[in-house]
Amino acid sequence: MSLENRKAVFTPANLISFVRLAVGIIFFYTLLKRYEIAGLIALIVFVLLDILDGYVARRFNCTSDLGVLLDHGTDKLFAVVTLFILFFQRVLPPLVFVAFVARDIALSIGWILVRVKRNKVVSSRYYGKIAGGFYFLMLLLYLVNTSSLLYPVMLLTLLLYYISAVYYAKSIIKNGGGHE
Repeated sequence: MSLENRKAVFTPANLISFVRLAVGIIFFYTLLKRYEIAGLIALIVFVLLDILDGYVARRFNCTSDLGVLLDHGTDKLFAVVTLFILFFQRVLPPLVFVAFVARDIALSIGWILVRVKRNKVVSSRYYGKIAGGFYFLMLLLYLVNTSSLLYPVMLLTLLLYYISAVYYAKSIIKNGGGHE
């Protein structure tokens, strides 16, 4: 990534990320109000924008420091806020909620330490994307009221979250953090 790209603010990928952030906020509202159809639409748009954001950033070489922060920050914000909403709606059992949040806090601290101390960025890897995909599946199942599948998928998602955390930790130890 060139110095010019690193400092860019209004890249096409960043603009998509800003829209994704707004869609995430709309999703939080729909989840709080239990508007299943609107929530389902917002969730699908959020996921599609996440895929589009990454594609545009790589395809048109418009990655930036802000883009990395927006992408990872939006993902973490989305995960944590939805976890709190589902916990307060009594969908997530307390122990499952704590396990999800503890993993996200640990990863966020690790991401910040690698970024600040080593000036590197921990990139998303396929195992993190798989865990994230199952997280979105879990939300989808909740929105379409499929309780018979929701809890098994929730536990599988939690397991995949921790497996991905182990792989991220191994990658950080092996590679010294990520890429600059």
